[in-house]
Amino acid sequence: MSIADNWYVPSRLTPEMNRLLETTDTPFGRAVAPLEPTRQTFLVHLLWSDSSQPIPGALFEHRAVLYTKDHRPFSEVDEVYQREAIDR
Repeated sequence: MSIADNWYVPSRLTPEMNRLLETTDTPFGRAVAPLEPTRQTFLVHLLWSDSSQPIPGALFEHRAVLYTKDHRPFSEVDEVYQREAIDR
């Protein structure tokens, strides 16, 4: 439903999390789930709002900082949500 880029600080993840991210196709959110992450969104950008025009491939973008349960930042995420999010 989205195309996501995750920039993270490897030293703030466990060795196992880093191994999963480096050697498998495990989704980022699943790999870091033991950190009990929360997120603070700092950007919401609408990429389409004119309903008289065809729905484009990309609808909106979210950017956020992810924090551990101890409120230590460890990642920034940029997610662009795709048309498939509403085609279901």
